[in-house]
Amino acid sequence: MPILVVQNDAFTSSLKSAQITNTASADVVAAVASTKLRVLAMAITASSGCTVKLQSGASSDLTPPFYLGANGNITLSNSLGLFESASGEKINAVVSGTTDYSVFVSYREVPV
Repeated sequence: MPILVVQNDAFTSSLKSAQITNTASADVVAAVASTKLRVLAMAITASSGCTVKLQSGASSDLTPPFYLGANGNITLSNSLGLFESASGEKINAVVSGTTDYSVFVSYREVPV
């Protein structure tokens, strides 16, 4: 059985987070030149039924549309990363309809 050693201190100084609460599609993380935004964890909540998906640069889907019921939520995490934006592109949320929703992401900036 292999032994996995994780040194969390090596990662925590570069770990960032962002959140939005909105009723329409919105930017979650601003673009950073020559950098990919690697999402390690995310949580999405909605007050009424809708779909929410995350995109890179407002054009390329990073996630499928998550179907959320009233007061629904989804949480995902992976210490190696769930997905990342294209170099120099923002991460934005696209919501169906007009409902109160929130998105929280934990991410790292990865120089290209």
